[in-house]
Amino acid sequence: MVGRTRTDLEELVLSALNESRLGQGIRKEQLSLLLQAGLASVRVYRQGDMIFRDEDRPRSVMILCDGSLITAQDTPFGLENRVGSIFVRGTSFGSLSYLLEKDSYRLYAKAQEDSVVLEIDARLIDTGMDVPKELKETADTLRKNEMRLLALNNYYMIKKLRALSASGIRGKIIQYLLDNSTPDSNIVHVMSRREMAAYLHVTRPALSRELNNMASDGLIALKRGEIRIVDAKLLEQGRTYFFEEDIFITRE
Repeated sequence: MVGRTRTDLEELVLSALNESRLGQGIRKEQLSLLLQAGLASVRVYRQGDMIFRDEDRPRSVMILCDGSLITAQDTPFGLENRVGSIFVRGTSFGSLSYLLEKDSYRLYAKAQEDSVVLEIDARLIDTGMDVPKELKETADTLRKNEMRLLALNNYYMIKKLRALSASGIRGKIIQYLLDNSTPDSNIVHVMSRREMAAYLHVTRPALSRELNNMASDGLIALKRGEIRIVDAKLLEQGRTYFFEEDIFITRE
């Protein structure tokens, strides 16, 4: 971060906003107005610096512009228990604690490396708060983006719950493939084996073994970065349970 000018930082933040679901549609002049009004700030953190502490009251929604962060809690024995990590530029965080009216974050976030974070006053995403006339368009954009982001996160969570609720490793894989394919394509672009194993809560060797078994059974064809569904009807018959809304349904 050393040697970066104010202009460099502003360009970095604008680039991150364009990549962020929360910041989509925010123009350069709108960002400048937020910064001038004191309703947004660009923070530069060194490795190990705290972004927020567990006892802090949620007041900001934040967007990672550069670097990476971890969220964690300390155990009663003083050990660090990592909850998650934030490393994709444009990722927003901190809004849920504010919107749920939590009195504190109850975990902390700190820089895993030198990082840049845009902090926006959380009142700008709160539909119950009035904002000055000159900031209304900006607030409306942020609020619409936040609603879409929450809906999208809920959609992805339901898909993950459906996969995790399936019976056995094969059932989890089948549900994952069916949820991520489209009617006009039987190609599923997949994450790495390590990421897919973590997503499905199975071990990587077990995942690879089952994928190879499914390929041998003629259900799928494996290719780096993608899986082709060979027989969708037969594949679906191998699914024992699936998650729909808030109930479990047994396939006959």
